[in-house]
Amino acid sequence: MSTDPLESSPPPSHGIATLAMIGSAACWGLATVMSKGALSILPPLSLLTAQLSASIVLIWTLLLCVQGVPRISGPMRLAALNGVLEPGLSYVVGMQGLALTSAANASLIGATEPVLSLALLFVVFRERSRWRDVIAIALAVVGAGLVTATGGGAGGKEGSVHFAGDMLVVASTLFAALYVVLSSRLADHAPPLLLAGLQQSVGFVIILSATVVSLIAGWESISHWPTTGEWLFIVFSGVAQHTLPFWLYLYAVRTIPVQKAALYLTLIPVFGVSGAVAFLGEPVGAMQMGGSALIVVALLAASFDRKMIMKRDRPPL
Repeated sequence: MSTDPLESSPPPSHGIATLAMIGSAACWGLATVMSKGALSILPPLSLLTAQLSASIVLIWTLLLCVQGVPRISGPMRLAALNGVLEPGLSYVVGMQGLALTSAANASLIGATEPVLSLALLFVVFRERSRWRDVIAIALAVVGAGLVTATGGGAGGKEGSVHFAGDMLVVASTLFAALYVVLSSRLADHAPPLLLAGLQQSVGFVIILSATVVSLIAGWESISHWPTTGEWLFIVFSGVAQHTLPFWLYLYAVRTIPVQKAALYLTLIPVFGVSGAVAFLGEPVGAMQMGGSALIVVALLAASFDRKMIMKRDRPPL
């Protein structure tokens, strides 16, 4: 007899969902710092494959220990296909774009994801957003731009190569934004942990294929085999990059609408910059501090009408 404890869990309260959403943004932001360090061990796609492998093994181990072999229904399979977008296409394209453009450009372009999410929400589902949400996200994106600004034309590739990298990052951000929008409609099809495992397994097929092609074609190569300590760091960064944030995000969007979810994603560069300062010793200026403050103000503005938000988000009895 299967009790399926994960499937029987109700949607979280608004407060718990908010904490989960902030936690997912923190994981994604801080994991960027970890991945930056891990890139000195493995090249981009090889690192991505190793990180996602660690995440998938952990997720399916937890699932098998908690509920045994899960039953995969038709709606679950449909929801799993969202993994083609993220981590699949978004991460593969984004890694290639990052190799051709500057980190500052990539971060700044990625900070537009919430705006793209609202635009896609209207295009795909014809769902309009409240002016309060639109203004709050606009403020938050400006804040994210300030946080990621480096204040100078740091070296990086010029001309058409630099432009191509920017366009690849734009494509990656579009894939991620579409994932956010579709997740708001698919999150109820499966428990969060199971859905994360299914989506990452689907995305892994794309990422592994891209890695194999890249290695065979000589586009990237592994100069040395990682040590035990380096493997542990890669595994830990994979859990921080994929397991925790995707689980928390899919858990939160069962309650929080996509407009609010998009807003919380603007916290990612705040945590990323904070992690870079704390762990990498990178300097932070007044512009970054001001941008972080602007994002917090935007979050508070969006949450001001709390009674209406809670009434709209509360699941039916």
